[in-house]
This record gives sequence, C-alpha cells and structure tokens, in this order.
Amino acid sequence: MDVQPDLLRPEYLWFDDGNIILRAENTIYRLHKSILSAHSEVFRDLFAVAQADVSEQIEGCPVVCIPDNAVEVTSFLRAVTDPRRVLPALIPALTDFLTLYGCMRLSNKYGVDWLHQRALVHLEHYFSQDLHAFDDAWYDPSDTDRPPEKTLSWEELDDTSYLICAIVLFREVGAPWMLPVAFHQLALNLPSFRSAAFSEVNFRGIRAELSPADKEALFAVSEAQIAAVQDLTTTFMPVPGAICPDGIKCAESRAAGLGRARRMWLSRDCLALRRGDLAMYTVGICESCNDWIADRIDDIRNKFWDLLPATCGLSSWQDLAEMKRQSTHSMG
Repeated sequence: MDVQPDLLRPEYLWFDDGNIILRAENTIYRLHKSILSAHSEVFRDLFAVAQADVSEQIEGCPVVCIPDNAVEVTSFLRAVTDPRRVLPALIPALTDFLTLYGCMRLSNKYGVDWLHQRALVHLEHYFSQDLHAFDDAWYDPSDTDRPPEKTLSWEELDDTSYLICAIVLFREVGAPWMLPVAFHQLALNLPSFRSAAFSEVNFRGIRAELSPADKEALFAVSEAQIAAVQDLTTTFMPVPGAICPDGIKCAESRAAGLGRARRMWLSRDCLALRRGDLAMYTVGICESCNDWIADRIDDIRNKFWDLLPATCGLSSWQDLAEMKRQSTHSMG
C-alpha cells in the first residue's frame, strides 16, 4: 500500500533502502532491520514476527506497530541511527531534555544499554547526587573557558512540567538517585505552578502525572525548603560572642545584606546562595562575621541536602549511590 496522507514521515528517519517500517501513533519510519536488531534483541524478535505476518506493508516493507509515543520514538530512533549528532557521549555536547527523555525511557524498554547509559550521563549532570556537582553544573554555552565537568549539556526549560515527566521517568526506569533534585526543583516552582503540579501535565506531547506518594513527597520538600530559608535568614542576625570588632557597623551591613538575600530567598531556593556568591551580600561586614555567616550558610545548605532523599521518602544518598552502582554494573 502507499503511504497514507495523514501519516507523518520524518525525512531524517526515512531511508529509501530501508527494509522495515515502524509505526508509532500517526508517524512512520523506514529503517534497516539489521541496524536496529544489532542494538536490540527486542526489535529482533519483533521483526521476526513481522516477517511471518506480512498482512500490512508500505512500499513493500512490513509494518511493525509499537505502542509508544511518537515524540519519544522519534528522539530514540534519531539517537540510535545518528548517535554522534543527536546524543554525543561526551559532556558537555549539547542536547535537549525531550531527546534525553525519549532515549532514556525507550532504551530501557527495548534494551539498548549503551544509549541508556549515555542518556543517564547527561541527566545525572543536572539531577546530581553531590551538592558540589549540583552547584557547578549550569548550562552556559557562552563560557568557553568553563571546564566540561562544570557545564550542563542541556538548557533549562521555562515549562517546569518537564520535571513531573522526569520524576515519573526516573521511577519507571529505576533511577531513584536522580529523584531528590527533581523534587527540589519542582517544589521551587510550586507557587507559580499551583494545582498543575498535582494533575496530569502535557509537556510537548508527553503526558505524566505524579503518584499520590510523590505528591506527598513534593509537599514535604516544599515545607523543608521554607524551613531552611527561615534558618538562613538567621545567619545575618547579630553574631554570638565577642568575635566582632565593630558591632554597630556590622549590624547595619548585616541588615542590608539580609534585605538583599531575602529577595533571592523569596523563591524558597535554600541552595541558591553559595559561599562563592556571598560577597555581594556581605559588603561592609568584618572578616570574622563574614566567616561566621559563610559557615552557617554552608551548614544549613549541607543539612538540607543531606536530608533531601529522606524528605522525598527515599533512602540515604549513600544507599542511592549503591543502587546506581548496581544498576550501572548490571548493564556491563
């Protein structure tokens, strides 16, 4: 049969010499059985069934229908057929969340381990398990001097519904070590996201909804953020003991610094103020008081981070790291 006019056919996934056609929803792809079979035993078995049942063909090629979202399938197949361009192995080669989502989910489903690992590396760079790495990994393509290990390989998105998709994805593929940061980032957006965080979302064609347990975890993380910010505001209060050589001047400077910090903390991001960024908030404060403030902020940030997995209802960071190690080992 000819290609139906209502079917989409991505040119970059339609090879004239291909010998199998995959269909996902209203999108079809003409590909090479040998290439897909080499990457996935699941596809190999699917194609064996298709060879026996040739009831549906397009341009002489058997059609195999797969029950997956076409948005995900397109990203996945592009990465399988052209990995260097679509999902490079080396950080910080630029990609995007939609590509990572499709590659992560479908490589897990169809057993393409190398692609699963590659997507995992990119995602873990943002959904980190280490506070220092989390602080360092920000997308900044203009900073050519920034070392690769400190550069996020995909741009943050204004549509925070992608974080709900990420949480559901990490649950599905068994990658709980990335959940704490995903919950933290989603909870920061609760004031603007409102009830949307507790219903089904549609991020560029991907539908997802948090489970009841994950909705409770989101509330818990939000409350922990508020408590941590309240603790952070006390760091600019008068320093206890007689360590300050100029109490009056420092008191005025601390009040001014607190005012600036509060504007930032309105976002409830208790991890936003790092020691290296403290200078603009401690202008006029003596060295002793500055060190005390910096140490207190470090303590509060570290405490929040250390407790974040438990706040989400997960095991400790150490246990999550072991789960990650075992998962990576099982893939060879």
